[in-house]
Amino acid sequence: MLHSKYDIIVKRILALALHQKKAYARKTVVARVDKKNTIVFLEENHLQGAMPGKYRYGLFLDGELISLAVFSGGRKMPELQIENYRSFELIRFCNKLGYNVVGGISKLIKAFVTDFEPQDIMTYTDKDWSQESTLEKIGFVKKSELDPLKFWVNGTSRILIRDNEQYQNLQKEFPNGYLKENLGSLKMILFIK
Repeated sequence: MLHSKYDIIVKRILALALHQKKAYARKTVVARVDKKNTIVFLEENHLQGAMPGKYRYGLFLDGELISLAVFSGGRKMPELQIENYRSFELIRFCNKLGYNVVGGISKLIKAFVTDFEPQDIMTYTDKDWSQESTLEKIGFVKKSELDPLKFWVNGTSRILIRDNEQYQNLQKEFPNGYLKENLGSLKMILFIK
């Protein structure tokens, strides 16, 4: 990942170590964002790249997109046995690199909730990079923890290892590669009242 997302990783580390530009969500305008602009923004600012989702909301400061949230379509949850219960996933969220948008995720979620009235919003956070404490502050709760994933890294490519046989084959095929394991991820849910 370092090779393919080098600029984003360096900018995130610098932003954590140095002062980011601080913007307040109350001074921004929330608006829907089209697919094309979503993809461009995510490719430039999100480590995991672009995923257009179904619904996209952005925060604009003086006409500039500085924060973005991408949501899935609604999913019915028949196992809950609650009529018309719909769950949505927060697929991607990020600020423009170099910005700390105070209250940004809250404002984006509030706009989405107003428009679609979900019963819950769930998301996954990568434990390598996540700030689940921010999500907890706005009401998300930890639902479950997903095991770490293992990858075989060879040059600029990384391949998800699904089983021991594949791992052994990758070692033979790419003997100069190495094993990398992430910290896993968390599934978090925001229940809407």
